[in-house]
Amino acid sequence: MIDNLLFIFGCFIFIGFLILLVSRSERQPTRQQIRNARAMRKWWRSFKREGEIIFPFILGIIVLGFVGYIATTL
Repeated sequence: MIDNLLFIFGCFIFIGFLILLVSRSERQPTRQQIRNARAMRKWWRSFKREGEIIFPFILGIIVLGFVGYIATTL
């Protein structure tokens, strides 16, 4: 059980590392990509402000779900 979770976690880390390597290419972004990046940064800043409340709530839901999963499997 735990080895499967570790394998899945390792796969996510590996895929994230590959995406990071591919995204560091030397080409210049297009105008549309620059606009999209600005819009994403603007959205992220507003989400972080709301995230002061949202993040602990989501984290609590995940922890409670994991505890419930562990409790039902024992």
